[in-house]
Amino acid sequence: MPIQILETGPIYANPKPHLRSRQAVFPTVVSLGGPALLASFTVGEAFESVDMHTELARSTDGGRTWSDPVRFPQSRAPFPASGSGRLTRTPAGELLCYSPRFDRTDPDRSIGSAETGGLIECDVVLYRSADEGATWSEAEVVPIPLPGPFEIATPIAVLADGRWLALFSTWRAWDGARRTPERTYALASSDGGRTWPDLLTLFADPEDQITYWETRLIEIGDGRLLAIAWAHDHAHGRDLPNQFAVSADGRTFGPARSTGLPGQTCAAAWLGDGRLLCVYNHRHGDPGVRAALVQFDAAGDWPVEDLTVLWGQPLGVARAADSVVGSMNHFRFGYPRLLDLGAGEFLVTFWCMEEAQLICRWTRIRVA
Repeated sequence: MPIQILETGPIYANPKPHLRSRQAVFPTVVSLGGPALLASFTVGEAFESVDMHTELARSTDGGRTWSDPVRFPQSRAPFPASGSGRLTRTPAGELLCYSPRFDRTDPDRSIGSAETGGLIECDVVLYRSADEGATWSEAEVVPIPLPGPFEIATPIAVLADGRWLALFSTWRAWDGARRTPERTYALASSDGGRTWPDLLTLFADPEDQITYWETRLIEIGDGRLLAIAWAHDHAHGRDLPNQFAVSADGRTFGPARSTGLPGQTCAAAWLGDGRLLCVYNHRHGDPGVRAALVQFDAAGDWPVEDLTVLWGQPLGVARAADSVVGSMNHFRFGYPRLLDLGAGEFLVTFWCMEEAQLICRWTRIRVA
């Protein structure tokens, strides 16, 4: 089999669920060199609870076992805040933690409104560490030049040309009002995040009927960038297959096209021979986290060489009256990501519900 599952285990699962609620979601993992890894994930008493915050755990054996987590030292905010940090390690060894900072002034508001499909207000912050995550800087507010709220779903992308891209998607306000078209953008910095002068558009539907969420961005050789997104068609109330867009110059992106993969959040790794390894959420029919080995085709509908289910469980049922945001409260798994371990092995990370609690899990795979 081209995709071989080697082993799996938890990054974090609440050791005392009978005593306290600690739901863990949205893991990101970076390599610190050799077998040393650092993971961030979001912990709270519920999926969108007011106390949600970032925690860190370490592995010294390539992700097979993990330390007890420690709380990320989040800076004081100008309002009661919750956060959810995503990690990047730069070629120079600096660690970055990119996070939304949600305004939790009203403790009875969830992050998303099931009635309107809007989000609560937030700003966006960046933290830095020069000592492999032992200490962190104060929060730097990322100056997004558009009205919020925002979806921050992916870490800072550090490109081969030295630029940093901070991805975000605009979203409807809590009352459902559109302050700006719902699109996916990236702020670009050429000076290590000191300034962010350039705004790039990754996905934009001219009719403003399709929104693009949880976008992932990778380089695929010759200076090209590949963006992949979960796409939702509001006009017809359905998800589209994962969509992608390509940039030949690293600055402007072509039109959205279908990958042919019937999923939501999708992360990919470029294998260097015209192939991509994709991991994605499949939430219809036979739901679970899937891995697909595909041939990249810039025209769309990537041919699948191999497809493997990494994790599966019956899907929670949303109420018919729920908006797509409301249905997210019933999700039982998500946020798959890939870390290249070398020698054809990858660490896939995601969150899932097991034994009535949300945990963060890893699965180690090998690709032929």
